[in-house]
Amino acid sequence: MKHLLFISLVLLLSMNTALANDRSEIAAAIDCFINWDREGGTPETVKPCVSDKVQYQRVNDQGELILYTPDFNFDGKGLDDYVPYVTELEIFGNMAMVKTHKHRAAPKNAYMKAFILYKLKDGWRITNVVWGQITPEL
Repeated sequence: MKHLLFISLVLLLSMNTALANDRSEIAAAIDCFINWDREGGTPETVKPCVSDKVQYQRVNDQGELILYTPDFNFDGKGLDDYVPYVTELEIFGNMAMVKTHKHRAAPKNAYMKAFILYKLKDGWRITNVVWGQITPEL
């Protein structure tokens, strides 16, 4: 019985360490993406954080779903663009969801961006980016 308790404790501690490592790698991937989004770069800039098969999705003002793959040769939106803050991070085994909002200092035009990441053979990579303006609830 003592051995079973010890093994359970070791497994629990190793799971917490693995989860902490996943959180750290996911945070690094999001930070990598946000830096590229603001400062620009090349495909090599985002290779450590974005899958080459990433898909962007948004709904336009007419309610149409727009799907596209970004061009990674990008000049960036500039450092004065919105400053996101992470509001949620959930890990589901080899998949994670991260949700960011526009910085609280800019209450008008509230903005949300959500990321789906998968733990691929090269590490955690963003595979889907969904964004849009947050409309007030009625």
